[in-house]
Amino acid sequence: QENVEIVAQQGCYGKHENARQEGQTRIEPKVNVYRNASRGIALSQEDYNVLLRIVEAEATGGTRKSKKMVANVVLNRVVDSRFPNTVSEVVYQRCSDGTPQFSPISDGRFLSVTVTDSTKKAVDQVLKGKDETDGALFFVNRNSASSRSLAWFDSKLDYLFECGGHSFYCYKD
Repeated sequence: QENVEIVAQQGCYGKHENARQEGQTRIEPKVNVYRNASRGIALSQEDYNVLLRIVEAEATGGTRKSKKMVANVVLNRVVDSRFPNTVSEVVYQRCSDGTPQFSPISDGRFLSVTVTDSTKKAVDQVLKGKDETDGALFFVNRNSASSRSLAWFDSKLDYLFECGGHSFYCYKD
């Protein structure tokens, strides 16, 4: 099991999309940071809370394994150069047509969920461990996604596996 540090820092620097565009860096106040060195991930308390909420919203009622898979996708995006570099930026990222990457952002589930102990345990396990998704960067519930979305997934991505009602994918090489 990986060593995860929970530390308090002063003057933590966090780059946000608008700051990157303007060439500025925002200095955040003292925050807790969840750090997993083997994955190159450090989360502020805000990012940790956003991760908990998106996992709960995407996998409500799911197994711990399904929740861990969703959390892994978000964290895989954080460390992938094709995506923003914080959990909050990944979760709030929009597609080229302006729609959110994650449906709970657009339909309000993200704000209305109550995070369960099961979700907290799943996310904490992911933060202490390694990626269990073979590098998955995307997932979709094929039963509720639009035919347009499914066509994009099927044409642009490689299918990896199914878990908890979601199909998981990575970019084609």
